[in-house]
Amino acid sequence: MKLRFTKRTLALLLSLAMVFSLFIGTTGTALAAGDPIMINILHTNDVHGRVYEVDSNNTGMIGIDKVAALKKATPNAILVDVGDAIHGLPIVLTNQGLNAVKLMVAAGYDVMTPGNHDFNYGSDRLAELAEVALEGGLSIISSNTFVKESDENFLPLTSIVEVGGVKVGFFGLTTLDTPILTNPVNVDTLEFRELKASAEAAIAALREEGADVVIALAHVGNDDVKALIGELTDRPDAFILGHDHFLGDEVVDGVLIAGAGQYQENVGMVTVGLTADKTITGVAADVVSKEVFAEFEIEGDADVKALADEIKAEVVEIYSEVVAKSEVTLSSARGTNDGALGVRNSEQALGNLVADAMRVIGEADVAVTNGGGLRADIKVGDLTRGDINSVLPFGNYITIKEATPKDIYDIMEHGLQMLPNVDGRFPQISGMIVEFCMSSPELERVLSIRIGDTVLDPDDDETVYKLATNDFTANGGDGYAAVGRLTTVTELAALDDMLIEYIVENLEGTITEDDARIDGRLTENPTGWAAGYVSLAIEAGLVPAGLQSRYSQATTRAEFAALAVTLYELLTQSVIEAIESFDDTDDINVGKAAAIGVVLGYGDGTFGPDDKLTREQAALMLARLANALENALPEEDATFADNDSVASWAIEAVGQVQAAGIMEGVGDNTFDPQGPYQRQQSITTILRLFDYLTGAGDETEETAETEEEVPEDGAEEEVPEEEEAA
Repeated sequence: MKLRFTKRTLALLLSLAMVFSLFIGTTGTALAAGDPIMINILHTNDVHGRVYEVDSNNTGMIGIDKVAALKKATPNAILVDVGDAIHGLPIVLTNQGLNAVKLMVAAGYDVMTPGNHDFNYGSDRLAELAEVALEGGLSIISSNTFVKESDENFLPLTSIVEVGGVKVGFFGLTTLDTPILTNPVNVDTLEFRELKASAEAAIAALREEGADVVIALAHVGNDDVKALIGELTDRPDAFILGHDHFLGDEVVDGVLIAGAGQYQENVGMVTVGLTADKTITGVAADVVSKEVFAEFEIEGDADVKALADEIKAEVVEIYSEVVAKSEVTLSSARGTNDGALGVRNSEQALGNLVADAMRVIGEADVAVTNGGGLRADIKVGDLTRGDINSVLPFGNYITIKEATPKDIYDIMEHGLQMLPNVDGRFPQISGMIVEFCMSSPELERVLSIRIGDTVLDPDDDETVYKLATNDFTANGGDGYAAVGRLTTVTELAALDDMLIEYIVENLEGTITEDDARIDGRLTENPTGWAAGYVSLAIEAGLVPAGLQSRYSQATTRAEFAALAVTLYELLTQSVIEAIESFDDTDDINVGKAAAIGVVLGYGDGTFGPDDKLTREQAALMLARLANALENALPEEDATFADNDSVASWAIEAVGQVQAAGIMEGVGDNTFDPQGPYQRQQSITTILRLFDYLTGAGDETEETAETEEEVPEDGAEEEVPEEEEAA
């Protein structure tokens, strides 16, 4: 239920001479006008060490000094954090989280529950930090984390904070995946217990202690929290979330859940209204974003700022040393489940650089590191120690293992298991070429692995290779049980020091384009039905090198233009002179395709080179390409059951490619005109057009393999017939 609070003036709350209006569009239960008591729970989550600006990788947050100011100025305020706060960037790494605790105590944090990354220094260190925090008034709690040997709780189970005469009880839940989301060694003495029983016990204890309000701090996946709410009979008044970097709020079975996103870009606020007799009248939530703080130039708390500046000076001195240079930008983007590529779903130049460094410095045969461990870009220019540490911020080190070919196959199967989805386990590799097929069942995708000239036998459990990895995966992190069970040969340098050494000693101090590029060490082979066609097309010279991989990926409009140009120039033995036709691209193949009339764009001066190609757009480009080669396709009406779904500007071309046997639909006599078109399908139909025009080979037949899940085209706009969307 959407509500809106009365307009508030944070200038008054902050005692600052400025107008700072905060509208809170809330979700929750209605707050009755004139409630005698309002409790404001300010919350952060997944800060990952981004508490104060130190370098270019640590910008964009609100700043813990301003968080402190907000707490001081907010009536009946409690400040909490929902985990992954004390590990991440150099400002908190230099003394294993102590700086984070010092700043949180100074800022007035009252309660925190640890996330999986808060165990990255080891459980003993977290226990030490919890003691320091408690001395400063910050309770670090977890209701489901216990010591295996003693069966005692590892941290306090709950905490009660009293403000405005109201006792607010907190309990904390830490994700059950912690043993695989931190180095398993860090938590090998601990047990993370089932959420429902832990929550029930904590809620009962807080009620017994007289808590008027009960709030869950859950560093747990959103879906797990929603399931838990459905299982509980006595439910907390709100869940404040971490772990999934959730930003926003909603009500699930009458319980408010709220999250503040990530990286201290927002401060969340859960407000609880109570009557004088402590009866809750409503719960609501919203966030104060970094943009709001910036717009009104809110000043931070002077004491917290002074402490942060002092810590910053110490860290800057250590991490500002220039250690290398880069001539290229290497992206750490995760990728997305809708097709964008990144370190968590595809081979990437940054991953290749790091894996190469691990293999070379570790004197190993091969290297595997999880894409989820790459956390910041490498930018063009000077690289400081802090820049490198931001890429590899977890304090991990190289571990050398002994692995047989059978082990290496198992490792790669696990790494590729979650494709096409983004997952932190995705392997960035060195020293081997791995061929796989996405259409094969999970754990049966790896077709071959080659080290040098040797193709490994997947049944060979005797030959031994040295495998370099990081200590996280070496201990089974990210589910790499196949790595965890291997014999450890040695443990070497920290990953950030290792990467610096590699760049300085092996790349002469400078990363060039040749040193860090995607080179096909992870090669996706075509699906079975397409393998022969793709092989023939490559052999015929119809496929540009850049399109000879990732065959199940959706084709972009610029990629199809490149295929069309390659076919035209091959058959005519000429080079097309490109023309400048579009405002949004200078891609030479798009310019060439425009010159021969294969592409016209969207009619507004744009082409959309990175838009995913639809099947009807492919049909139109193929028909135009045949016309450009002066061999028009037969003019026959399309006979698909979904003809009515085909755009008017494409229907004639769809009939032509169907009649010529170049495109034959996706099964059930449907064409799926707005559906995406995979690279392997594009290559296949280019080969069919080549065969049709030259009379070579048998006509090929498109199969229903197009029914694989591929992201839908994002450029399905209606355009006049004379301004086709191709």
